[in-house]
Amino acid sequence: MAHFCNQFDLVCHELGAAVIYCHHHSKGTQGSKRSMDRASGSGVFARDPDALLDLIELDLTEALIKQEENKAVCKICIDFLDKYSTRWEDHLSQDDMCSEKIMLKACETYLTGEQQRGIDEVIKKTRKQIQNRTAWRIDGTLREFPKFKPVNMWFDYPIHQIDNSNSLVDAEAEGEKAPWQKAMEKRKPKEQKAKERKESFELAYQACSINGEVSVLMMEEYLGVTKNTVKNWAKEHGEFEIENGIIKKKQGIKKHKFGIDT
Repeated sequence: MAHFCNQFDLVCHELGAAVIYCHHHSKGTQGSKRSMDRASGSGVFARDPDALLDLIELDLTEALIKQEENKAVCKICIDFLDKYSTRWEDHLSQDDMCSEKIMLKACETYLTGEQQRGIDEVIKKTRKQIQNRTAWRIDGTLREFPKFKPVNMWFDYPIHQIDNSNSLVDAEAEGEKAPWQKAMEKRKPKEQKAKERKESFELAYQACSINGEVSVLMMEEYLGVTKNTVKNWAKEHGEFEIENGIIKKKQGIKKHKFGIDT
């Protein structure tokens, strides 16, 4: 291996050029190792280069993905409202503009039906894109220069984009946590799961209601669940009822202009 790597040095000296070569990780999880110890095979790969850059995938939590969806939806709503309305900003605070639920309600108020259908298509496409997105971190070892801070990136096919908002600063690489720790973190209290189901149902209902009546079939397709699941979630929520396959708000439920239904 030393003889093999010496050929790179020979090319450098003879041509006055830098040589860059790509190698892969060893089998198994790599998060618990230093970046220079992740290479498969001989340790010469870690000791020979003057600069070593290591690319590793990050684990994305449900909370982080939901946070990214919220930011993306809010931005889409603001862009549409800026384009089609001149009076919406007078009724919303800066905090409101960071809430997906409030911004969707604002779009219902200030956009026409056709404009709402347009924003619904954009939001649906964006959610899918975020769900398919992966996250990566570049670590490095430099021989003659100070070590640089890790660089976090999102991979939106086919481009890597630097995470300038620092959303990934606390994300961990696969293997940094023991399996039992991951399992414990995935377990949520019943109250938390119920709250998330309620929020998901409300969001789906708002999105589907843009085109008028909301059917069980529409909610099935939007949520990606079965018909029975939609019915169970509606019953669990307590503020919806189903009549002849149509989901409706129960009578007597008061609705605020920009807020949560009470």
